Amino acid sequence: MHMADAGQIFNDVNPNTVKALNRALGQDCHAVQPGMVITLSPQYPLVALGGVVLKVEATSPQQPLPTPLITITSQQQAGIDCSNGCFLTIRIAPGTQIRLLVQTALPVRIGSWIWAQAMLARKQIAGFANYPYADPNTSLNGMLLRACDLQVDNTHDDNSPSCSQLLPNTIVDDGGAWLFGVTGPGSLDHWHYPLHLPSGTRVLLWLSADSHGDLKFQKGNAVYRYNVAAHVYVRV
Repeated sequence: MHMADAGQIFNDVNPNTVKALNRALGQDCHAVQPGMVITLSPQYPLVALGGVVLKVEATSPQQPLPTPLITITSQQQAGIDCSNGCFLTIRIAPGTQIRLLVQTALPVRIGSWIWAQAMLARKQIAGFANYPYADPNTSLNGMLLRACDLQVDNTHDDNSPSCSQLLPNTIVDDGGAWLFGVTGPGSLDHWHYPLHLPSGTRVLLWLSADSHGDLKFQKGNAVYRYNVAAHVYVRV
């Protein structure tokens, strides 16, 4: 799990959180004992992705003030200011599009290429705003994700939100985060992780948080590859 302070999230003071954990475990979590093997998705999972921008929408309308001396050019030609946030529609694979919430001072235009790590949409549980697990029944196609570690075209945005700033999460407490990805030039190869796996391999790996809160893949970190026949991730 890598959830060092699970008591911050699952607490008997709020019975809804314990009920949600019971449903995720398929049993009473109070009966869980050290050494037991349970099936549970990674908390606050991230995904690594690359894709082309199809649409750019500001999260709030911009209010230019034209005067007789100033011509307001088309915003689509000039690029939309995403410093306060934008929704990007991105094609990450043929037939697969996502909506990505970004906050960046870099110019983003239709046709721009985006590299990012992003937080997968979590399952919505009534009365449990910081439920930490993604909904396994939700398709990536059409999903809204929040971006971190953002690069637009050839420029990395060193001032965009880090993954540990996307609340709620336990990245700081746990010293890292789980990352889903696919090997190959359109995804994980961009980060140059030494995985040595065939292109197109679906993987799950552990990223360690450094002293600055940035996530890095380090030697010895856990790596799992997806077994299509068994429908589980197995340790590499």
